[in-house]
Amino acid sequence: MRANPRPVPQCLAVAIALASFACTEAGLTPDSFELDEDAPLLEAHAGYEHQPEAPAALPDPSVQPQLWLRRVALSEYERELELCPYLVESRGFPAISADGSTIVTLALGPIGNGEADIETLYVKRFDFDEALGERTDLIYDRGTDHPWKDDFAGCEASIAAVLATVQRLDAELGEQDWRPLEPLPVVISDPDNVELSPYVDQAMDHLAPSERPVELRYHAGSFIARIRGVEVLQRTPRPEWRQWSDEFSDNSPHLEAVQVDRVTGRALVSFNYSNHGCLSDDATYFSAIELAPAVLDAVDRKPTAAFEEELIRFEVFDYP
Repeated sequence: MRANPRPVPQCLAVAIALASFACTEAGLTPDSFELDEDAPLLEAHAGYEHQPEAPAALPDPSVQPQLWLRRVALSEYERELELCPYLVESRGFPAISADGSTIVTLALGPIGNGEADIETLYVKRFDFDEALGERTDLIYDRGTDHPWKDDFAGCEASIAAVLATVQRLDAELGEQDWRPLEPLPVVISDPDNVELSPYVDQAMDHLAPSERPVELRYHAGSFIARIRGVEVLQRTPRPEWRQWSDEFSDNSPHLEAVQVDRVTGRALVSFNYSNHGCLSDDATYFSAIELAPAVLDAVDRKPTAAFEEELIRFEVFDYP
C-alpha cells in the first residue's frame, strides 16, 4: 500500500531544445542570452519590483506538517506481495520553518514498475543555516516486511516500529512552526524530452520576448533561470545534482517542479533521472536552492498564461 504524501504541485514541466532566437538589442548575439553571462549576484537585484511578502502573524494549524499511521485492508494484489497492512498518511508537506532556516518534504521511492514491495518513505530536511545541510529520516522500508526475510519479526512488530518512528518525527516537526511552500509558475525546460520540444519551441517563437515566461533548466552542472532570448536571471552551480552510480538511468537530472517560499526566496527543487527504461530509476529526488529576487520579480511580471494558450493553439493539451 503506497503512502500518500502530499502531491507535489505541478509546474509546466516541458521539453525545450536549444534553438537560435532573434536578438532584442542591437549588437547582441543569441549566444549572449544563453549561458555566457556572469551569474547575477543576489545583492545586485535590490531594485527589482518584487518585495518579500510578510508571513502570517500566527501559523495555521491546518498547514503544519503532520504524519500519522493507520491500519488498512489490503487489496488482493497487496496480499500477494505480502505487505503489512498499514498506511502512513501526511499533510502540510513541503513546508519551510517559520524562521526560514529549514525546508522539509517527504520523499517516496522507488516508484513504478511494480515495486510496491520495496517502497520506501523518508522525511528530508534541508538546513540553510548549515551550508545547506541535508538530513534524511527513514519512515519505513517495505523491503524489510517480507516473511522470507531472516530477520522478519512479523507485521505487528513492523507496524509498531513504523508507528514509533512516525510519532517521533511528528513530535520533532511539532516543535516549531511552519508555513507551506507554493508552486512557482514557470516553464521547466528539459531538452531530453523530444516529444514536446517542437511544440514548445513553436509556442515560444510565437510569443514576443516581452511575453515569454521564466524558464528553469539544468545545464552544464548549473541550475539556470532565464527569459528565452532575453536574459539569464540566475545561474547557480549544482554539480552535485548529477549522479554516476546508476548506469541504467540518466546522469543529469530532469527538473520536475519548484516550490518556493516568497518570504525568503528559498525553494525546493524536485527532479528525476529516469530515461523511461524498464530498469531506470523513476523516483523523485529533492534539493533546495535560493532564488534570486530577479527570478521572483520576473515570475510576477511574466505569467505563463500566454504560453499555455499558444500550446493549446498547437493542440497540446497534456503537457506535464
